[in-house]
Amino acid sequence: FYSLHLFINDELKQHEEMLSTFPLARAEIWDTKHSDIERWKPQHAVDGQLETGWQVPYVNKERPQTLEVDLGAEQTMNHLSIDTNFDEAWHDIEEARLEAMQGRQWKKVADVRDAGRRYELDFPEVQGRWFRLVISRCNMIHVHRFELSRKQAGDSAP
Repeated sequence: FYSLHLFINDELKQHEEMLSTFPLARAEIWDTKHSDIERWKPQHAVDGQLETGWQVPYVNKERPQTLEVDLGAEQTMNHLSIDTNFDEAWHDIEEARLEAMQGRQWKKVADVRDAGRRYELDFPEVQGRWFRLVISRCNMIHVHRFELSRKQAGDSAP
């Protein structure tokens, strides 16, 4: 059983013996016009804190929103977990795909549909260092936690 535990700043120093890699998150597009942009940067989707997160722009019809995560080293993954500030009217991911960098190109790992407050998805095992969530349709969304892990057969959650 293997799971990534995501920590930043002081928490990282306190728990560095637990970490084999530390993920780095980035995004081409994120909401720089938000009234509180310090709380909604790409790296906040992997900090494990519900007060922070990654926010897609409120309106963007031109191209998908992409959150990319560098695990620091190749890992074998087969489970995705996402937390959002879901409410039925506004905060959901309607359509997205999870991709992994394979060689020099991105390969689709799984489709994500109707992801709300807590979304769990198993997919066939894949090895990779770089993973990304490409959101093609969503309402206004804050991704508070984006976690990849490796579940063993019979595990109900990582």
